[in-house]
Amino acid sequence: MKEDSTKTALGNIKIHKNVLISSTYIAVLETEGVYGFYVNTRDEIYRVLNKDFKPGIVISVDKNNEIVISLSIIVKYGYNLSAVATKVQENVRFAIDKIVEANIKDINVIIKGLERR
Repeated sequence: MKEDSTKTALGNIKIHKNVLISSTYIAVLETEGVYGFYVNTRDEIYRVLNKDFKPGIVISVDKNNEIVISLSIIVKYGYNLSAVATKVQENVRFAIDKIVEANIKDINVIIKGLERR
């Protein structure tokens, strides 16, 4: 699914998948204890080719129109990993629910590292 479409009396409303990615990106970075997203070499190359690319976020929609969000993050040293991951899940769900009516099945948080700063 590239975009979600809704028909209204006045016409169609289409929401591109990048809107969900951008909202997710902001919600994660605003979470206390999150240093940033995990970026590998492939992501760096893709980011050069596509300025709108947000590394560390994968959003997919299954056959039942349920959204699965997978996030690869780096947590600041000294924070409780489980608490940060749970807060990320809550913030992302709130951010997506605030902008669209979406059926979110899972928000998977993969902590790929710690950063001391």
